[in-house]
Amino acid sequence: MTAQLQLFMILGAVVLLLIIFAFLKRGLMSVKYSLLWLALAVGLVIAAAFPYVVYVLRDLLDIEMPVNLVFLLMFCFVLVVLLLWSLLGGSKDGTTPTSTPQAVTSTVAGESSTEKATVPNLVGLRYATDIKGNTAYDGYRIVMVEQSSDTVAQGVVISQDPPAGTEKLMEDQIIQITVSSGPNLVEMPDIIGFTQANASKKLDALGIQYKMVMVDNDGTMAAGCVAKTDYLAGTKINTENVTVIVSIAGERDDTLVAQTGNAAESNSASPEGEAVTEGD
Repeated sequence: MTAQLQLFMILGAVVLLLIIFAFLKRGLMSVKYSLLWLALAVGLVIAAAFPYVVYVLRDLLDIEMPVNLVFLLMFCFVLVVLLLWSLLGGSKDGTTPTSTPQAVTSTVAGESSTEKATVPNLVGLRYATDIKGNTAYDGYRIVMVEQSSDTVAQGVVISQDPPAGTEKLMEDQIIQITVSSGPNLVEMPDIIGFTQANASKKLDALGIQYKMVMVDNDGTMAAGCVAKTDYLAGTKINTENVTVIVSIAGERDDTLVAQTGNAAESNSASPEGEAVTEGD
């Protein structure tokens, strides 16, 4: 046997041992089956480290070639595994039972009845503290989606599918829950001076409900632009139940502009006129 072949067999046996230990740690392999594979791994190590053992067994069994002995041993190993599997019937004795509710059969007054597992009620529970990481729900795959709500507190389950009390159909059944993300609060943008069209685009993009009303224009505002809003810029708004009133300046009233101008001229000219009178 070459040194390369010996090294390959030893590495293969070590890898097999690590795989077996990993399966045992995770509970994926029963202890009684692991003994067979451990024996195989140890046999590979012995055969690789001490090749002379193979030749001794060959002579004892009067086999012409060592490779035939190896095939015979592997064939016997497979037969033993199949025999044990047939006898034990693939039972899972020794494994840790899960906490998932299973079908329970009970006998009362000579009559047997079967209680089937049902989907638990998750509505009203907090996802972070009551559901996530809770071993009581290990038999389910819980899929969480968020939805804004101004009536349900943040982090609380609003609804679930399938509903509570539905018969559990399979292991690791999927339960989709909708969790409240709280009220949908957005910041009121500064839209003073925006045209009506641009203000509508801005508010629509943020999901803010609004109502536009026309107001008189005294000439100090551009026609068709936002004059004021009933919520100041930067205010947090609940988009579910708040409607912002947006005041749009109407067409400029020249009469108001003229009156405003005349009043300003009178106020500025009055002190000078009084000064001349006093001089006379």
